[in-house]
Amino acid sequence: MKNLLNFFTICAFLLSGTTGCASRLPLLDAQGDKIDKEEVEAVRGNTNLLVFTVGGTALSFGLSFFTGSLVDRKSKAESNSALWAVTGVGTVLGAFVFARKGQALDHNQAVASIQDDRSIMLYKKLEASKEQRNKIELESEKLKKDRHLQEEQRKKMLDQLKAKNKNKKKNEGKKQEAN
Repeated sequence: MKNLLNFFTICAFLLSGTTGCASRLPLLDAQGDKIDKEEVEAVRGNTNLLVFTVGGTALSFGLSFFTGSLVDRKSKAESNSALWAVTGVGTVLGAFVFARKGQALDHNQAVASIQDDRSIMLYKKLEASKEQRNKIELESEKLKKDRHLQEEQRKKMLDQLKAKNKNKKKNEGKKQEAN
């Protein structure tokens, strides 16, 4: 019976120590924006939960049965109650621990998927803004060229106007001399 009590103490210690290992990712994306729990729930699957629960239950059953048989051999009792008690408790604890780990892994995969989707959307927005900036720069260069051509035309027209005014003054001066 003392061995059985020690086994339950060890199982309780392992259970308390291993449930914290199933940590979850923070609900933040790459920019630090909050990810809603509803969004995670919409993306999250249960594949890892099922696989970990089934596999962990089988593993825990086998390990618990082995440990229970060792405890049962040490005990002098005629019934196999120690064997089945250790097997049952170990199986339940193992199933619980592995199910928690599978659930945490499903959660982490959903959060990572949302983070990736948001990063892709951010990248697409960045690319779109780069394209828009390039279009604006091209348009700006075109407008600068047009402005330069307009300035050249304006200078030519001013030169022509000055030449015309000189010719008028010359013609007026000749008319006045002729009078």
